[in-house]
Amino acid sequence: MAVNQTKRGGRKGREVGANGKSLLSRAQAARFLGVNVERVRYMRHTGQLESVEVQGVHVYRREALELVRAQQRSKLAARAFVLFERGTKAADVVIKLEAEPDVIADLHRAWAEMTSAIVVQAPRGSRAAWEKTYKIGPLTPRKMRRALEIVSASPELRSLLAS
Repeated sequence: MAVNQTKRGGRKGREVGANGKSLLSRAQAARFLGVNVERVRYMRHTGQLESVEVQGVHVYRREALELVRAQQRSKLAARAFVLFERGTKAADVVIKLEAEPDVIADLHRAWAEMTSAIVVQAPRGSRAAWEKTYKIGPLTPRKMRRALEIVSASPELRSLLAS
């Protein structure tokens, strides 16, 4: 097996290659997955992540890491969709799931498209003040669906919206 040193050199910067397949150190695998080194070690011990031993050091195939990363994204999407369905704001989903805002924003857009949800942007100011002004609680998908049902059932309201 060939060992390619990066500019930083040393064990941290090694990427081991065999027949064009890249193997990453534990630290590199952790960075790739966005977790800490202990989590990578735990994943190896529990069989969630396969490693190869090279010169007494556990290294990880990039293909296996890509699969784990895709599984992580799928789980994040599922958890985010559940929260969106419950009416949780995207900013609160970022905090609860400890995810990147851009990732959650993309997931929110995908959820809205897939569920045919109508996303209403609240006017500027605090959400609490807006809810108090309009005397409504948190605007959930269920409440919005009900409002649309009421509007669609009333010819008067439909004509007001058409004009």
